[in-house]
Amino acid sequence: MNITLNHKEIEQAIADKITNEGINVVNKDMNITMVAGRGGNGMSATVELTERVSNNTSTGNMSKESVEVDNSFDTDESESGGGIFDS
Repeated sequence: MNITLNHKEIEQAIADKITNEGINVVNKDMNITMVAGRGGNGMSATVELTERVSNNTSTGNMSKESVEVDNSFDTDESESGGGIFDS
């Protein structure tokens, strides 16, 4: 079985992972940068969370929080039978 995720679906999965880890994303903008590693390093993602600024708030009060996400997974179906959605 092959499962293909497009860019938007991958970003949503990363956002869901961060939320499930207990990181508060309410009223925050999320910028996700994905990088393909060399060799066996796989993919990685850096997530930058910034406070959403309203029109009457100074941008000098923005806070940034970076979260490193290990986005690598074993896609060898021979070991557990299906890839990323195995339990």
